[in-house]
Amino acid sequence: MYHVGGGDEFRTVGELLQHYNNNPMVEEGSQRVVHLMNRIQQVDDQFSSRREGKKEQNISRNRYKNIVPFDHTRVILKDVPPNESDYINASYIKVTSCIFPANLVKNSLKSKMRTVITVLDSGLPQRELFHLQFIGWPDHGCPEQPESVLRFLDAVDVACKKAISTQGPVIVHCSAGIGRTGTFIVIDILLNQIRNRGSSCPIDIPRTVMKIREQRSRMVQTEAQYVFLYRAISCYIAMQSR
Repeated sequence: MYHVGGGDEFRTVGELLQHYNNNPMVEEGSQRVVHLMNRIQQVDDQFSSRREGKKEQNISRNRYKNIVPFDHTRVILKDVPPNESDYINASYIKVTSCIFPANLVKNSLKSKMRTVITVLDSGLPQRELFHLQFIGWPDHGCPEQPESVLRFLDAVDVACKKAISTQGPVIVHCSAGIGRTGTFIVIDILLNQIRNRGSSCPIDIPRTVMKIREQRSRMVQTEAQYVFLYRAISCYIAMQSR
């Protein structure tokens, strides 16, 4: 038995999805969604140490001045030249073995490549780098149909399996590294839970969002993106039952 805010309890993923498919509480702009988003937003206020990203020498490396990684999860560049900053606007997300960077400004391209080198250069033989791009996701919005995201996740999974012998962290980014990035990775986390434990497994969408927000602020940026999480999980369950 588990709950998703407001006292509603569900025994299975299927029950949760059926409830929210038949109930307007998860429609964008509804009081339930606003309430949950307000709770999630409070997480950012609890993890407010962002000193490195706000230092004068690092400000130019932030594409958006108000989006700065937490100090305790920021990626620290290795082997930087003397007197050069080890800062990049990117965060480690432990629960998914991913790195979430913002789409970096032009003058930090070298730092971005150094991030890749930092991840790959561990004294092991040279490895192949897979780069997959999803182009049908508008900024601050969502794809029209969740099936396209699910197919893209399948492609990512195939690439990861090809690199399984030397697989390192997955780097996920969008424009700011929070909205589309956060939505994408929460869907991935939840789908992996369902695949590994079955459709009767307990999931908690708000808690999952809050968990990754403890590591990078503002992940899942808009109400529409939050509602899209439910749509994507519902679509996945429906596809599996066909």
